[in-house]
Amino acid sequence: MTLDGGATKVVRAKAVVLAVGPYLNMFCREQFGFEFPLKNEVHARAVIRDPLHVFPQTAPFTLWNAPTPLFFTEAEADEIRKQPNLRFLLEPFAPADHLRPLSDDEAGGSQNR
Repeated sequence: MTLDGGATKVVRAKAVVLAVGPYLNMFCREQFGFEFPLKNEVHARAVIRDPLHVFPQTAPFTLWNAPTPLFFTEAEADEIRKQPNLRFLLEPFAPADHLRPLSDDEAGGSQNR
C-alpha cells in the first residue's frame, strides 16, 4: 500500500474487502495497476401502481431465483412485436428480478390509488 508521501507498507491478510461498488476497476487500476474482467449492469427501478391492491403492501421483499416471464394476450404480444425497443418484454427476465411493495407514503400518498 502506498502511504501519503510515497512510502510503501506491506499489509498481510488472508482476505481483503474492496467495498468500492461500481468503482472497483477504477480503484484497482489506480492502486494496483490492473482491472478485473467485470462489467456494470444497469439497475433500474420502476414504480407500478396497484389500485386493486393485488400485491399486498405488507408482502415481504421478494426475489425470484428463476427466469420470470411476463404474460400477454396474443393481441398484446403482436403489438409489442411491432416495436423493436419493446420486444425484450416477450422474453423471460433473468433470475434476480425482485420487488418490494411501497407504502402509500413511499408511493406518493393516496393520490396514487
